[in-house]
Amino acid sequence: MPKDYYSALGLPKNASSEEIRKAFRRLARKYHPDVNPGNKDAEKHFKKISEAYEVLSDEENRQKYDAFGDNWRHADQSQQAGRGQRFDHASFTPENIFRESNIGNIFDGLFGGKMRNAPEPKRSSARLNIQITLEEAYGGTTRTITFGGKGPRSKSVEATIPQGVENGAKINLTHGHQSVILTIKVVNHEKFDRKGSDLYSQIPVPLYDAILGGEVNVETLSGNVVLSIPSDTPNGKRFRLAGKGMPLRKLPSKKGNLYVSIHVQIPTNLSEEERESFSKLRLYRSVKSAND
Repeated sequence: MPKDYYSALGLPKNASSEEIRKAFRRLARKYHPDVNPGNKDAEKHFKKISEAYEVLSDEENRQKYDAFGDNWRHADQSQQAGRGQRFDHASFTPENIFRESNIGNIFDGLFGGKMRNAPEPKRSSARLNIQITLEEAYGGTTRTITFGGKGPRSKSVEATIPQGVENGAKINLTHGHQSVILTIKVVNHEKFDRKGSDLYSQIPVPLYDAILGGEVNVETLSGNVVLSIPSDTPNGKRFRLAGKGMPLRKLPSKKGNLYVSIHVQIPTNLSEEERESFSKLRLYRSVKSAND
């Protein structure tokens, strides 16, 4: 049966190059062997759409196919032989497809790299420790990594460190046949302790605010917020500030909580009037306690 490359991609014969490319990407996501391990029907269909794309994505080959159908390969056999070019249907295996530049380039973007079951040259790997601050872990950051040592052959690649990355997390970075495993070290913060996506801190509160109630500024990684302190707040009381913790690495739009503990400050350098006031308060509390 004659092959209809346009039908294989679900396209009309007047489809544009961009439409051909988009159709192939869409179908490849569905039938790629990595997505359907062990599925022979999917692999067969993937070969079919890959063959169609290989022909239709090349303007010269497409013109010959439109003119001669299945015999397009022999339309200019002498010229093809002179250039050393050959289109062999037997070469359409999942491994060989990725050696062709057109399809290989598309899959670099589609799957983030080459097909996993395609044979690749042996990679050289290295390990590198990267230190970042808690603020950088909160907002995400980058580091420039150099491959190949020093000299004209060295290459610098920017590594993206995602929001919410935790201490000890590992990031794999590849460049050509070289790879680096980055181990993230989040430096301890002077004000915040971290447990997963939650943060913990202490804030000083004046004695009179703890007794009478008041407001204090609380530092967070996204800016200061005002915390209302109710009256009769005991020392060590913990408050939860929802969504003021660390971003979740896999879902950075969501964040953990910040837990703030109250540290009541005892006033010092009291004036005589202040001491007298505290003396009266102590006497009043003593009498009241005796009468209760």
